Parts: sequence; C-alpha cells; structure tokens
Amino acid sequence: YNPAGTGREMMEGDQLAIEENPGGEHVSEEIVDRAIEYLKKGFEKAPGQPVFLYLAFGAAHAPIQVPRSYIDKYAGIYEKGWDRLREERFARQKQLGIIPVNAVLTEEHEDDPAWKDLNPVEKTVYARFMATYAGFIEHTDEQIGKLIQFLEDAGQYENTLIFLMSDNGAAPEAGVDGNFTRPYGTDISVEEMLYRLEDLGTEQSSALYQRPWARLGGVPFQKYKLWPYGGGVRDPLIITWPEQIKDKGGIRTQFVEVMDITPTVLDILDIEPPESIGGVKQIPFHGASILQTFHDPDAPDPRSTQFFCMRGNRAIYHKGWKAVAIHKRGTDYAEDIRELYLVEIEFSEDIDVSDQHPDILHELIKIWWEEAEMYGSLTLP
Repeated sequence: YNPAGTGREMMEGDQLAIEENPGGEHVSEEIVDRAIEYLKKGFEKAPGQPVFLYLAFGAAHAPIQVPRSYIDKYAGIYEKGWDRLREERFARQKQLGIIPVNAVLTEEHEDDPAWKDLNPVEKTVYARFMATYAGFIEHTDEQIGKLIQFLEDAGQYENTLIFLMSDNGAAPEAGVDGNFTRPYGTDISVEEMLYRLEDLGTEQSSALYQRPWARLGGVPFQKYKLWPYGGGVRDPLIITWPEQIKDKGGIRTQFVEVMDITPTVLDILDIEPPESIGGVKQIPFHGASILQTFHDPDAPDPRSTQFFCMRGNRAIYHKGWKAVAIHKRGTDYAEDIRELYLVEIEFSEDIDVSDQHPDILHELIKIWWEEAEMYGSLTLP
C-alpha cells in the first residue's frame, strides 16, 4: 500500500522489514514467501511437531493493485454490468449448492444506479475497476496455491488443517463512482479516471471499486460491508484437512462465527486453554468447537445465538431467527428501524416478518441487550 506522498513501510515482527527488492514485489507474493520459509524451518527443526501459521493477506482489501497481465484477463467480462452479473452469479450459486434452491435475489438498492442507465464513459471505467479486482483475487489465489504446493512437496499437505476465510462483506465505501487516487473520501472525476485508466491497479493508483459492485460481491443478500445484514456479515469459510475430512467438496450450513475457529483447533489438539498467561487472567472463549461438522453434515450448530453491533446498527441471530436494528446517527435508539427475518427458512433476508411476529422480535431484542452486556458491547456509542 503506497498512498501518494508516503514511503513504503512493511513490518516484520516489531521491526521494519528488510526488503530485498523494494517496490518491485507484490506484498501477497512476499508474505507467502516468508510463510514458506517459516514453515520450512519448523519442519526441519522439529520434525513431527505441530506448526502453526497465521497468514493474513492485504488482498483483496483496498487499494486494488495487481500486475497488468491479471487485469487484462478479465477484459470484456464485467462490461455485462452489475445487474446481469448479479443474476448470473445467483444462478451459479444455486447450481453449486452453496445457497438453498428456494433462496431469492434481493432487490437492487434505490441509491445504486442500474447499469443500463450509465453513460459509455462510466461503463468503460467501472468495468475496468472490477476487472482489476478480479485480477487481484486471481493473483491471491495463485499465492495460496504456491503455499499448498510447498506443503505437498514437503509431504505435509495431507496432515495440514487449513481454514481459509474472509473478514466482512464487499466494500461500499468508494460510493457510486469509485475512487482512483485514494480508496476513501473525495476523489477525481470519472472522466479523469478514463484518461488515467492505464494507471489503474499500478502504484500510480490507490483505488477501490464502485459501490454497486459490492452488491455483486454480496449476492444474494442486502447491503454490503458495514451493515448487519447478510451482505455485511456472511463470508466464505473453506476448511481442508485431507487426512481427516473425507467429504471432499462437502457443504455445511451450520451457523459458524470466526470466534469458533480457535476453540476448534484446541479441541483437535486436546488442549485446555490456560486460565491465565503471564499472571493475567484470560477471558473465557466466547466461541465453540465446530469439529463435529467436519464429519457430520447434520451436526448441530455450535451455538444458538450471535449478536452483532457496528456504528450503532445491531443484529442478533437466535435459533434460526435474525433481528436487525438500523440506527440513524444522532437519533434516539428507541426510534431505530427494526426488522425480523426467519433465516432458517428465508435465507436471503429479503422478507421482513416483524409485523407478523412482534413477540419474537421483542424476545430477540431482549436477548441482544443481554448478549451485548455479557460480552462488553455496552454502552452504545
């Protein structure tokens, strides 16, 4: 990440990293090379002993930057526009079985324009932004593949447990026009973006795609990152462990949250978490092991309840139901818009049934306050 006017600084541990080729390598390539070096040392120094690696890519967070060849691969793909591509992706999700056959595609947002209403300059620029993002994703996939290949060559892949996950929904912060010189805030005009289009994806840009593309990234849900709907909080989770998980390509539908990952690893290793570390009493884990789901597609959810809170917007999942509260900054929380979805049946969170089930909505609101107090999310900002 090299915003205008700043130098390049990468940290390794708590020190500035030594860059052998400053500015020449992509950070995704560099951190995977470092990860491989780390694993190789672990395998050599302590054969047969467990090795832990946490690998956090900057990709595909803004700014979207990737070698030109990866962008060019997607020329002509995104010119179809976000409306048609949402429908195609929705159909493909059903075909793959990763969403229920009765799921619906939520409506377009009123404040996001239809692709057919854009002018030729906007269509050209916006399509190139998404091609850049797609190339960014493919480049990241290749780096993960390089890590997998190392594990296979080292004879370690079959006995390696890998969790691959994302952190939030697709990003809307750049608005309808997107941002070219900085991911967030005021930026140049679309006409100037067209003039500088060859710079997109290079160090001469620091870009983030247009907000309606985030709707494509969040198919079939409402909204995107920063919102408590599915478009903001539902993310990919892929788990592989060839020696133990025999259901290749299996799909699981249990409600799982990121806080369930560490309890799962400790469960596998049969390790009890310490009550204190360095004399400091530890907070009990809030998650639960999902190990049972590795072997049983019908295993129960690890937990029945999960609350969410961000920027005053709240949500709570409880036993197949989900309540959402949308807060307008500066207003009384009692005036918030409240919605209720039966996500166990209506996957896409498209049909608000709060009027039909006010008693359930009231109960979920009560549970939200209890969970928020228990887990330190009060007072509200």
